[in-house]
Amino acid sequence: MEIVVQKADAMSIQADGLAYAGATTGTMDDAMGERILGLIAEDLLQETLDTAPIAVGAATVNDVSGLKAGSLIYAPVVLQTGDRITVENIRRCTRATLVAVCAKNQDSVVLPAILPSSDEMSMAEAARAIIDELRGFRSDHEFTVYLVHEDAEVVGALNRVIENVR
Repeated sequence: MEIVVQKADAMSIQADGLAYAGATTGTMDDAMGERILGLIAEDLLQETLDTAPIAVGAATVNDVSGLKAGSLIYAPVVLQTGDRITVENIRRCTRATLVAVCAKNQDSVVLPAILPSSDEMSMAEAARAIIDELRGFRSDHEFTVYLVHEDAEVVGALNRVIENVR
């Protein structure tokens, strides 16, 4: 697996899949979810809701048009929108995304950095959880992970963790 860390808008990168870390309810009612829904067909939300609840640690993959990515990988990170994000759930969400990429034989995925919504976890801890899962994942399938965020501080934290792991 190749890991590419970029300061970028997740929706601007051409890839086979775009990971979305939502809630187990299937709703897409946060800022990124609303952006996605504004660009794609309305029936995707219904497809996602029809498969809910989706466990943290599982993922659904839906083909989409209207995004630069060919599919949306819905991998929950919380039970309900607004719940506290834990290190373990960041790990589960990241792993579920990677398993989905391999199951669908995709060559690339955009993985927006998952950040805690409170002061209970540092940005460095969140970055470490993501990178640990990426580094620990084993598969014969080769693919590229575009790990992205629009904030330079977050991208810096991700790069520091990668440098320290090598």
